[in-house]
Amino acid sequence: MAKVGALAIPLITSSLSAVGMILCKALVDSRGRRRLLLVSMFGIATSLGLLSYVFWASDHSLGNDWVWYNKEGISPRGLLASVALTMYIIFYSLGIRTLPWIITSELYPMKYRTICAVIGAMAYWGSKLLVHHFFLDIVGYFVGITGMLLLLQLFSWLVGLFIYLYVPETMGFPLEDVEQLLSQQEKSI
Repeated sequence: MAKVGALAIPLITSSLSAVGMILCKALVDSRGRRRLLLVSMFGIATSLGLLSYVFWASDHSLGNDWVWYNKEGISPRGLLASVALTMYIIFYSLGIRTLPWIITSELYPMKYRTICAVIGAMAYWGSKLLVHHFFLDIVGYFVGITGMLLLLQLFSWLVGLFIYLYVPETMGFPLEDVEQLLSQQEKSI
């Protein structure tokens, strides 16, 4: 039984990720890249807040009322954690997983597009390596899982603020016009 459950987890998470990417594909050209990024960051921050609440409540519960799973099935805590994790996967796949690759390919000047894409990919994979192998362990050790989730939520709100303030909408603009849009925006700052 445990083997079946362990095999089902990657299938479930991959399926949820596919749902988010399909939604992104369906909405990116009708709703806009910037709007989907903002919705994605709001959903990510909200789901991280719910997850941090679940872990905080389990640390502060006095009884056995916050177990994840019991004989009757999934508990309210387990259900809330499952919903929050589902939200996180879908909202992550809806925007922040896919759209930065699309937007950056539209933002770079034509003559520097290839080198900038390579530098961006290296920065992405390098930061992912640092976060997965060092940051989560170190921060988790010092502030615990609840504190780490709250810190990630704070970073999500900051990324959302950055997107709101600095990322232009590129939907509907030919690639050549995006350069002019950015130079006009730079002059107004």
